[in-house]
Amino acid sequence: LAVLPFFHIYPITLLLNLPLTPVFPHMLHIPYAYLYPIILLTTVLAPFPLTNNLFTLSLLLLFHLLPRYPPPLLTPLTHHPAHLLTPPT
Repeated sequence: LAVLPFFHIYPITLLLNLPLTPVFPHMLHIPYAYLYPIILLTTVLAPFPLTNNLFTLSLLLLFHLLPRYPPPLLTPLTHHPAHLLTPPT
């Protein structure tokens, strides 16, 4: 019964997605230097008004920026672990 109110959304989603399908490959031509701040801004602005919680915002920023700028303590963990399995020469 909880799914019934969403049946009107499926045709609307199809009507929006089918004509806009050629747009998505063109979005891949946007340079990374422009695309990353747009993604970061939209993902930061989306959850904050819903929760009004700075902890949520700080977690989001942490998980966005930690892979981008890892601290020196975690840099050995960012390399591939195959060198741990091979014996030293």
